[in-house]
Amino acid sequence: MYSFSDQPLRRILVRKMRLSAFFMIAILFFSCSEKENSGVLAEVDGKAITVEEFLNRAELTPRPHYCRKGSEKDKNIVLNTLIVEKLLALDGREESVLAGQKLFRAFIKGRKEQYMREELFNRLAARETDIDSLELKEAFHRAGYIYEVKFIIQNSAQAGALLEKLQKNPLQKRRILAETYHDFKPANHTVYFEDPEYPALHHAIFDSVWQKGDIIGPVRMRETKYMTLEITRVLYEPAMSQNEKVIRKKRVRERILERKTNQRWNAYTAKLMKGVSVSFNPKITMEVAALWSKNFKTSTLEKENDQKERNYGRFVREIEKIKDQPMFTVSGKVWHVGDFTEALSSHPLVFRKADMAPSEFIGQFKLAVIDLIQDSYITRDAYARGIDRLSSVQRNTAMWEDAYLALENRSRVLSMLSPGSGNADFHKTMDVYIERLIDKYKDRIKINRELLAGIKLTGTDFISSQQFVPYSQIVPHFPVLTKEEKLLYGRKM
Repeated sequence: MYSFSDQPLRRILVRKMRLSAFFMIAILFFSCSEKENSGVLAEVDGKAITVEEFLNRAELTPRPHYCRKGSEKDKNIVLNTLIVEKLLALDGREESVLAGQKLFRAFIKGRKEQYMREELFNRLAARETDIDSLELKEAFHRAGYIYEVKFIIQNSAQAGALLEKLQKNPLQKRRILAETYHDFKPANHTVYFEDPEYPALHHAIFDSVWQKGDIIGPVRMRETKYMTLEITRVLYEPAMSQNEKVIRKKRVRERILERKTNQRWNAYTAKLMKGVSVSFNPKITMEVAALWSKNFKTSTLEKENDQKERNYGRFVREIEKIKDQPMFTVSGKVWHVGDFTEALSSHPLVFRKADMAPSEFIGQFKLAVIDLIQDSYITRDAYARGIDRLSSVQRNTAMWEDAYLALENRSRVLSMLSPGSGNADFHKTMDVYIERLIDKYKDRIKINRELLAGIKLTGTDFISSQQFVPYSQIVPHFPVLTKEEKLLYGRKM
């Protein structure tokens, strides 16, 4: 039986990306606040395209070559494209086959619920006002230390045995570690505050001031991996210039906010999951895990989204014959295999390790199931708090739905207007249809041209993704719909 109090608590954002990426996503994309309405760039039939969505669609996935730079022309093409995408989704909804498909509805539901969990995380995130001046001053001082270390990496059992020895003989730590070096060849490293270490490891090192000979750890870096360090030399490098001081203070603030946010999130999930336990049916769990392994032989993190969907469909078909078998029990409630696969349609399994050995698979499979269960409790709490009704959650969810419906309608339009022509006349064919769309819906389109003028785009391709979440792609692929650079339609906002 698994008790959630015994499991390492799963973090939504901090586990899935490094600190810099966390702040990019938290600030740039998941700014799920009602005040976003003040940044509406355009409206199509009442659906808003915000500055945030405009920037994310343009910057977090590669744009076509004809609008890849950051000129005024490129900005106009980007906005035209996003407006046309909304129009295609709107105009094609009545004829859409995709809109009513069960798996598609489950996908959209899953996207919405991922936004809801992330909004809940953001509500618990620490803010600048949570850092007092003394705390910042002390952390700033510690950030100047540079540690030369000797370290070893162990698995859970090895680290547990070492920790027990260290705790039983606190005055013999260096001797015990020296004996351990015989079995685990140590490596040497120089650690700086700005290094992108695992958060737990960073805080273990820089939340204190260490002396030569001190021993840190074992520190859990990730599932089954622990590090133990011996300080071999201590240096100090003060920030000399004003620019160095500003940069260091910024990094220190980010690390403090990260630690405080982790603490709040872990306290929240511990309270939410208190008393919840999971008991697996070994035979059925092994059978389901074997089918999963068969259909997902490579890391699920490396699969393209469409490939994952095809594999999932095959997995569901193969598992249909055992859908009524009890797979596990959550605090007395039985989950049958069918219940599990239904949950998967909105929440694909997320493995904590991508590079697992075959012998680790069943354990990691169970942990992925446990994470799915915990997310279901978090999602239920988010619904209870009304987070699904936030305009930001609804807008981001609609972004994904409209993107897929627009692609479906684009294919239908091309087959209808230019059957068998391939891609040769793509833009020519689409422009004819787009003109009709704009004329049909021109009274339902509003554009804030002044707001558009103040936006800056980069000319750098950027591919971004999230790790350790059900849906890793941050925004839909930039749609290839139009090269039109003129905004000669729409009412003024």
